[in-house]
Amino acid sequence: MDMTPARICEVLRDRLARDVAPALADDHARSQLFAAIDVLGKIAPLLEWSGEMLGEQLDALEPRLHEIAETAAGAEGAPALAAPCGDLRARLAARQAEASAWLDWLHGPGRALAPERRETIERLLREALQGMLAAERRRIAAVDFSSMTRG
Repeated sequence: MDMTPARICEVLRDRLARDVAPALADDHARSQLFAAIDVLGKIAPLLEWSGEMLGEQLDALEPRLHEIAETAAGAEGAPALAAPCGDLRARLAARQAEASAWLDWLHGPGRALAPERRETIERLLREALQGMLAAERRRIAAVDFSSMTRG
C-alpha cells in the first residue's frame, strides 16, 4: 500500500471517528479522542509539499533581503547575497541562511551602524520573517473546540 502521509491522517481520522468514538462511554475520553481527530486534520495539509507556500515565503524574503543589502552597502563585514538557485527548496534554504547571516551580522559584537540604517535593517528582517510565518500560518486551520465536545 502506497499512501501519502496526508492520506494516512485522513484514514486515521475516519477510523477513529467511526470505530473508536462509538465505543467510548466516558465524556473525557471522547473529548480527548475528538481533539486528536482535530489535530490529525490540521497536520494532514502540512505534510504535503507545497510549492505555493515556498513561493510565498520567497516572496516575503527575497525583496527584503535585496533591500537589506542595499541599506547595508559599504558596511564592514556585511553578508553577501546568496547565489541564485533554481530549485524552490534550495532557493528558500539559501535565503533563510542569508537572513540568519544578516541577523548574526547585525547583532554581532562591535557593529557600528547609524541608528536609521540599523532600524531599517531590523524592520526589513522582521517583515521578512513575519511574511514567512504568515505563509505557514495560512495553511494551519484554526482550533475547532466544538469538535472536541461533539458526540
